[in-house]
Amino acid sequence: MAEKSGVDGTEGREDFRSRKGRAAEAAPQQLGDELQQLNGRLKILEEETETMKKALSAIMDENKELIGEISLLLHTVFNPSPTLQNCDCFLGRLILGFHQENGKQYQSSS
Repeated sequence: MAEKSGVDGTEGREDFRSRKGRAAEAAPQQLGDELQQLNGRLKILEEETETMKKALSAIMDENKELIGEISLLLHTVFNPSPTLQNCDCFLGRLILGFHQENGKQYQSSS
């Protein structure tokens, strides 16, 4: 676009000022559009965060339950009841040993 020039050059400056004014009027609309886009993205992120919090909570509850079960199993293995003192645990099976009572040997039944 060729710049218009009067005798004193005021026409070119006026054209620049009018373009600057139009840009200033359009700026709030552009900011509003960007703000709406950011708002939408924020809502999506908040929803995803809630979903992730629920999933994490479920995983933590499951882990707590598994730790309790493992703790109970370890307690059973390392602190057996008096009736299971001579028992061995092999590949998840409880193998009962022989017990002596009053000089007699007998095999415990499970």
